[in-house]
Amino acid sequence: MLINHKALVENITDFEKTLLASKSAINSFLKEMEHAIRAHGDNPLLFSSLKRAILVIPNFDLSKKASLITLVISNCLSENDATLEFCISLLRQTYRVTSSVSSLQGTFIFSHDYTEAVRPFLTELASKFPSNTLVQLVEALLLYYQENPTKHQASTCLFTYFSVIKEPSTFIKAKFIPKLSAACDKMTRNTDYAAMLYMFRVLDALNAADHTLFFNEFIRTPENEFIALYTERYARHSESLGALLIPRIIELKNIDEKWKDFMIFDRIIKLFGGFIKSYVRDTTAPDRITGIIFALLIQISTANMLRKRGIKIDSYLYIFEISLSELRSSTGIDLISGSRLVLQNDNDFYELMNAFSHSFQYLQHEVTDLLLTSLNSLVPTKHCDTSLICTSSFLANVSHAHSEQCKKMKARAVDLFTTIMKKCQFETSLIGFIIAKSPSAFSANTLRQLNAEALTQFLSLSIESVNKSHDAVPPLELLLGIIRSSSGPFIGVHVQEIIDTLRNAVSANKVKIDSILVLNIIGELGRRKQVPTSLLKDSSVSFRSLAPLLLSNDQEINTRVTAIFSLMIFGSTDDNPDFELIFSSLMSLYVGYEKDSGHYVAIANDMLKYVTQVNKRVLDLLSHIFSPILSVGDSACNVAINEFLKFLRKQATSQDEELSTFAIHLMTVFAKPKRNIPVSSK
Repeated sequence: MLINHKALVENITDFEKTLLASKSAINSFLKEMEHAIRAHGDNPLLFSSLKRAILVIPNFDLSKKASLITLVISNCLSENDATLEFCISLLRQTYRVTSSVSSLQGTFIFSHDYTEAVRPFLTELASKFPSNTLVQLVEALLLYYQENPTKHQASTCLFTYFSVIKEPSTFIKAKFIPKLSAACDKMTRNTDYAAMLYMFRVLDALNAADHTLFFNEFIRTPENEFIALYTERYARHSESLGALLIPRIIELKNIDEKWKDFMIFDRIIKLFGGFIKSYVRDTTAPDRITGIIFALLIQISTANMLRKRGIKIDSYLYIFEISLSELRSSTGIDLISGSRLVLQNDNDFYELMNAFSHSFQYLQHEVTDLLLTSLNSLVPTKHCDTSLICTSSFLANVSHAHSEQCKKMKARAVDLFTTIMKKCQFETSLIGFIIAKSPSAFSANTLRQLNAEALTQFLSLSIESVNKSHDAVPPLELLLGIIRSSSGPFIGVHVQEIIDTLRNAVSANKVKIDSILVLNIIGELGRRKQVPTSLLKDSSVSFRSLAPLLLSNDQEINTRVTAIFSLMIFGSTDDNPDFELIFSSLMSLYVGYEKDSGHYVAIANDMLKYVTQVNKRVLDLLSHIFSPILSVGDSACNVAINEFLKFLRKQATSQDEELSTFAIHLMTVFAKPKRNIPVSSK
C-alpha cells in the first residue's frame, strides 16, 4: 500500500495522482490512514504520506473530516517535530489560525514554559469552532485518549483545558463531567499527576461557571480514582459547596424504602467529610452550626437504614468518625462520647442517637431552637425514630433545668414529642429503650394526649420493662406518668397488674417499698380507682408491708403511706386522717374478703416488731391498730392483745411522764376486753 511502501520523493508522481483520482479511492485511503494513525500514533511516515496525499486530493477540507480532525489535534503537540509541524500547519491553514507553535524540544511536558508556548495557538484554535462543535470535538478527543492513554496526552489535555476555560458555561451545560472523568481515569492509573492537575483545573472552571449545575452533576458521576482524588479538592470549596451540600444531605430525610441512590449518598458524605475539615470556624452563626449538626444526624440515620437493608456501612462510619472529630476540634461541640461509632443493630443506633443528642443541652439556645425545628421536619418521614430518640433524650437532659430559656425549650420539646407519639408508629424495642433511658420525656401532659390504644401500649411496655430491666426506676417513672394521665375507668382494669409488677420489683430488690416512687404509684392508683383488695394478700407490696412505714420519722413517707390507706380504703384523703376508722375498716375488709382476721392480726404483731422509737404518736397509732382486734374473740387475737399489753407495760416505766401516763391509760383500755372475752393475765 501507498502508506507503507511508497518512497518519499520530492515531486508528486503520476501514480499518486491516479490512485487518488476517484472519490471512493480518496475515502478508502483516508479511512486506512485514520486506522493506521490510531494504531501507530505519530509515526512520521504516516503523516508524511498524509501530507503528500492532501496535495493531490481535490478541494481537500479538513474541517469536513470530523474523525480526521480529532487525529490531527491529538497529534499537534507530538514529540516528533515533523508530525507536530504538519499538524500545526494543517490546522492553521484550515481554520486560519494566526498563532503557531515552534519546536517544543528542550521543554518538559506540562511545565510552565511548555504550557505558555502552546497556549496562544490552542486558545485561538478553540475559538474557531462553534460552541456545540467544540464540545463534540473535545468529547471525541477524550474518547480517543481513552483508547490510547500513553499517547496524545499533552495535546488532548491542554486542548481540553484551554477549550473549557474559554467557554466553561457551554461545557457545564453539556453534562461534560462524566465524559472527562472516564478519560481522566486513565491518567490516574498511569500516575500522570501533571495531566491530572490540568484536568482538576478544568473541573474548577466548570464549578466556577455554575456551582449548582456542577454540584448536581458531580455527585452523580460514577466513582473512579480521578473522581475520588478530585472529591478531596472540591470539598475544600467550603463557601460555595456548603450552600449546596448541606441542603442536599437534608433532602435525604425524604427517602423511602425504594430509595437506591447509594452512589450519590457515598459521594455526598465524602464531600461532607472534606467540607468539615476546611469549614470556616464560625460558631457565631446558629443556622450554619445547626445545618452541620442536622446534616450529620441525617447521614447517620440514613446509614442505619442501609444497615437494615443488609448493606455494609463500615466505610461510612469511618467518614462519620472523622467528621465528628473535625467538628469537635473546630467548634468544641462533641456529639458522641468516644471516637468509635458502632452500628451493628437497632440498639446500637438507639444508643448512638441518644449520645448524639446529649450535647444539645450545651448548645446556644438559638441552635437548639433551630434543631428542634429540624427534628420536627422528620415527623412525617422514615427518620421519625431519629426525631423521637433525640427529642426524648433532650427532654431527659433538661428536665431539671429552671432557666426561662430552658423552660421554653422544654415546652417546645414536649409539644414535639407529643406530636411524634401521636403521628408515628414505632418498634416496641425503640419505645422500650426510651422508657429505660428517658422516662421523663413522657410527661403527663404528653401522655394525656394519647388515645387509649397508645396508652395501653405504653402501659404494657413500661410493665414489661420493669420486669426485664435491671434498673426498674425509669420504667416505673413512666408507669407513674401513665397513671397520672389516666382516668379511673381506664386504669381500674390494670390495678392488679400494676400492683403485681411492683411486688415483683420490690421482691427482686430492684426498688424499695419505702421508695417515694413506689408510694406515689400506689397512691395514684387509689386516687383513681379504689381497689383495696389489691393490697389485702400478704406480699412485698400490701397493707401488711406498708403498715410499718407509718412508724417512719420521715414525714414525706409517713404522709404518703397514710394517704394510700385512706385512698385504697375510702377513695379519698383527709388532712386529719382518722386512724381508728381506717384500721377498723381495714379489719372489716379482711374479715369480709378473706373470711379471716388472721391477716389483720399479723399486721398488728408486725408493728410491735418494727417499733424502734416510742413516743405518744406511735402509741396512739398502735392503739388504733390493735383496737379492732378487741372485737374478735379467737385465740390469735387474744395473744396479740397480750403482746400489746406487754409492750405497754414497758412504756409505763418510761422516764417520759407523758408517755408513761398515756401507756398506763391504754393498758386500762386494752385490759378490759369487749364482749367479756377473757384475756390472759400473763
